[in-house]
Amino acid sequence: MIDNPLRSLSDYSRFVAELLGQPNVQSSTVAVWSDSPYTSVAEGEAFFTNGLRLRMRGSRFGRGSDHIVRV
Repeated sequence: MIDNPLRSLSDYSRFVAELLGQPNVQSSTVAVWSDSPYTSVAEGEAFFTNGLRLRMRGSRFGRGSDHIVRV
């Protein structure tokens, strides 16, 4: 089983940073923050070297290993 990267705000931030650190990502305005003790949000845009732009807003809800991810 693959380890869940969304267990904490720190883990969620690291996961997003690793995804956006790929060579095909030209730049990014994505930020990750917590707006409550149980919710994390990732929001912004990623610009890729092939000209594509991805706008995103994703939320993580839950405590411990119980969570819901909404993108």
